[in-house]
Amino acid sequence: MAASPLQLAPRGPQIVIDSLKRELKVGVKDSLHKLALYKALSISYWKKSPDSSIYYAKKSIKLAESAGEEEEKGDALHNLGVAYYYANDFKSSLDYFYQSLEISEKIADLNRIGRTLNSIGNIYYSLNNFPEAISSYKRSLVLTRQSSNTKMEASILNNMGSLYGSHGRIDAAYILLNQSVALLEKLNDSIGLSSSYNNIALLYRENGVYNKALKYDEKALHINKKMGRIWDVSFISNSIGETYFSKWSVFI
Repeated sequence: MAASPLQLAPRGPQIVIDSLKRELKVGVKDSLHKLALYKALSISYWKKSPDSSIYYAKKSIKLAESAGEEEEKGDALHNLGVAYYYANDFKSSLDYFYQSLEISEKIADLNRIGRTLNSIGNIYYSLNNFPEAISSYKRSLVLTRQSSNTKMEASILNNMGSLYGSHGRIDAAYILLNQSVALLEKLNDSIGLSSSYNNIALLYRENGVYNKALKYDEKALHINKKMGRIWDVSFISNSIGETYFSKWSVFI
């Protein structure tokens, strides 16, 4: 989703959070630096503690407004939308994404518009609203390609593939997911590959191709273990367990 202005090292989430909090505690006088810390904390807390993520995103918005930083406010609104998504409050999430989109359209930033439309598509996907989800993804894909953001393009293709798969459009789903994987492999984007691998695994599982499902989820699990992404390790492990259950329940 949204990128932080800080370059965070590939460390465990709690280590990053502790480091950011220490820096805040020492005292940061520069408002833009403080804003960067707030935004980074909001992002770091997305999956770990949505309530904490919401807290820091709101502080980001307030500081961006006082500093007259419209672009930063748009990013902070987007981050708040993500936080509410992880809190399973899709209505609030959608509201903040649209506020962020309004700012991005006002400043005519194609990359930000494409990113936010992708996020909006994710909410409609979660709400099982296929027409709005696919419309948002397609608009996002066009703008993202215009801004030459290959990483975001791969993310959108991944989301579209997953959406098509969940609605029985299997052939289209495989094509889109494999396009996503091809781009991510060129970028050496491990986190993105983990998501695409898991979506391919899910597609194989739903179509009874259990060995291939396990193969792709094992790839995703290896990536997340190596990166110390505990939440994702748990998620993928659960996915593997569901595949084994589906595989052996055939014989029960």
